[in-house]
Amino acid sequence: MRRLFTSLVIFACVPSVGCNSAPSPVADRASSLTGSARIRAVVPQNASLRRIVPEDVAQIFAEIEWGGTGTGAVEMFETAQNSYEIVVLNLPVGVPCALSVEAFDAQGNQIYSGEVSDLVLLDNELLNVTVNLTAADSGMDAGLGPRVETVFRPLEPIPKGMVIDLRFVLTDPDDSELAYALSSSGDGSFDAPNGTVVLSNGSGVLAVRYTTPTQAGPAEVTLILTDAAGLVAEFSFFVTLVDAPDTTMPGAVHVLSNFPPTVRAVHARHMPADGVIELLADATDDGGVSGLTYAWGWDGNRYAVGNPISHPAGVGTIGWTLTVTDAQGAATTLRFDLDTSPTALEKLPLGNLPPMIDGAFMSRREASFGEIVTCLVYATDPDADELGAEWETNHGSISSTGVEATDQGYIFRAEWGAAVDAGIAQVTIAVSDDDSSTVTYIFEINQSMGRVNIHADARTQQEAFINSSIDLDGSGSESDDGTIERYLWEQISGPSSTIVSPESESTETLLTSVGTYVYRLTVWNVNNSDSVTVEVLVIDPTQFSYADAAIDDTGVIYFLDTTTDRVRRYDTIAETFLPSFSTGQGLYRFAAAPEGDAVYVGYQGGRMDVIDAVTGEMSFFAAGPSTILRMAVVGDYIFTIDASGAWETHSLYSRATGTRTFADDWRNISNGVAYAPSIARLFTFRDGTSPNDIIRTDVNQNDGTLGADIDSPYHGDYSFIHPMRLFPDETRIAVASGVFFDTSDLTYAGSIGMGYKDLRFLGNRAYVIKAIGGNTELTEMDLIFNILGSTTYSGAPRNLFVSGESLFLATQVAGRIEIQKVVSPPE
Repeated sequence: MRRLFTSLVIFACVPSVGCNSAPSPVADRASSLTGSARIRAVVPQNASLRRIVPEDVAQIFAEIEWGGTGTGAVEMFETAQNSYEIVVLNLPVGVPCALSVEAFDAQGNQIYSGEVSDLVLLDNELLNVTVNLTAADSGMDAGLGPRVETVFRPLEPIPKGMVIDLRFVLTDPDDSELAYALSSSGDGSFDAPNGTVVLSNGSGVLAVRYTTPTQAGPAEVTLILTDAAGLVAEFSFFVTLVDAPDTTMPGAVHVLSNFPPTVRAVHARHMPADGVIELLADATDDGGVSGLTYAWGWDGNRYAVGNPISHPAGVGTIGWTLTVTDAQGAATTLRFDLDTSPTALEKLPLGNLPPMIDGAFMSRREASFGEIVTCLVYATDPDADELGAEWETNHGSISSTGVEATDQGYIFRAEWGAAVDAGIAQVTIAVSDDDSSTVTYIFEINQSMGRVNIHADARTQQEAFINSSIDLDGSGSESDDGTIERYLWEQISGPSSTIVSPESESTETLLTSVGTYVYRLTVWNVNNSDSVTVEVLVIDPTQFSYADAAIDDTGVIYFLDTTTDRVRRYDTIAETFLPSFSTGQGLYRFAAAPEGDAVYVGYQGGRMDVIDAVTGEMSFFAAGPSTILRMAVVGDYIFTIDASGAWETHSLYSRATGTRTFADDWRNISNGVAYAPSIARLFTFRDGTSPNDIIRTDVNQNDGTLGADIDSPYHGDYSFIHPMRLFPDETRIAVASGVFFDTSDLTYAGSIGMGYKDLRFLGNRAYVIKAIGGNTELTEMDLIFNILGSTTYSGAPRNLFVSGESLFLATQVAGRIEIQKVVSPPE
């Protein structure tokens, strides 16, 4: 069998049995020479699974040993069922003692035992000690019993009627769970007074909430544990309850036990041989008088330190100041008058006693930036003087100071605010009476954390389409400590919308109306927060007009919207609009790179920017001499027309660097441009000139220069109308009047047979659109321009676009742009 050890319980004594109460600034701390102990032995009560039963106990003896000597065995007396007691007097003070208790049956066999080591008794103290006996290791009892290893509880006085947390660490080597029962003296209560604690590897934790009794004074808490074999351990302790602050005290209250010294008297005696007066202060302190320092002064001057001190006799009446300070910095200042004549020194009455600190409370011991700590001080004055107070701190700030006079004294209150940086704060209150006698008290607050910066990031402003959802993304937010504890998305303006998960890092919002939506993201870390807004423009993507259009080789159509300074986009693969690109003000012309990686935009005044077609980021490209009237991508260069020269100026700019590589001002204006990449030739009109010609210009891709303009070989009576459209093999170029020319020598090469709004080639078919009333007629032809059929679509004709093996038609219907696939690839 294994020996059974149980827990030790030491009861803090209560004043009614003659021991010291909680420290008080005015307590008389006179010492006695011996200590006493009340010993109680408890026999396990549940014997259902054991062969040894409590009734087998015939005698119980206690023995205390210290320093090689002891009391010898002292018989204990049964004071209640299964409970035995004895009071042992004349025990040593301040010396570790060992206590052992043994119980015997009628035959003299030891059947129960228990022990406690390292007992230390104090002066004039009756120490209550409880020993829970366990069955002797005699083969008559199986199993090891439960034990309370550690208890986490307040060591200082706490307010009455307060809710506190208690935590017990329990052990039992051979059981998987323990039953427990908690009880309290007075009207104290627990949120879970009974239950079980599951053990892991023989250990477990019991955590409960304890509502302390509503009466001030000592309160006893008792915990009884029972294991599966019925073995019982009992643990008890006392907490000291004091009058609590009022309900305005926030959170958990920490009661501080370091009180300032109390000056009870100043003794003066005449020493004729030396011609001096000796002054001796009689002071007490809750931390003992050995750590006190004394500073004396008279008539406002510092005189001496120490206790006692001497001063010349027979020099009249002196106004003395005495300040007594303890090791923690709490101080009491006394002011008194002293007649130094020898006849006046037989008795030295203190005409004024300083105030006294009766209680000090604060809402927390540790704080972080952004937190407030409430400090309360209860003070009285022995002379019933009116009291006032001054607060100061060396770290953080003091605010909301106040005072309340009660029948019992004064309650001084202040709020301390944490500083930007971490540090140890000392909050000092100096309480003074009408005669300027002062007592000071110091609260110490550990500001463990300073301001932790945080930055909210809701990404950039967005554009979205009606009846769609977009992502609100806060993942770019950052905190100095690496932890963001909370996110909150809120809509602060715009049409009503639904945020799917407003407290998530990133979420979606559903948009059902056109308008500007503004959302705010707020993020919090341990002690700080930050907010940022993001604007979402919700549009009907079809509600716009455009001045020009182009398609790249990836199937994205670009529309030049000069009304709103945007480049609109449509994806022919997904058959949906894409978010538009916002440009600078004064947008006038644009050109889309066939590769699908860039869009170039020109403004009134001559500035040109380039937009990354993948990211949407825009950057400066080049500065033209005046407003860009026309621009086009011609291989590795951007071709522009502006009106800066004698006639119009034609220029080339390197797409790689933005550098202008060519400029010639004796050229003509053309509102349309067509570039044939396989033959590196540029085609324009002489707009505004009659008779008109089509003009061809060679583009040198090696050095970024233009050749001379070459006109048609003769002026014809042709109507030159934009847009120009190259045939797929780039051997011919058509104008919108329906005629076309050879691209090699610009000779007349035939007619389509009708004018068009737009012309495109797809496979072995040609398609033209033209206006029929307020609608659009799409005509399909073979490549010798025989008409194969026509279809009418609603809306005015705008453009045709070829994407892969599909043909798309753009029409304008009552201010809206409709895009539809009119020819699909063969199945």
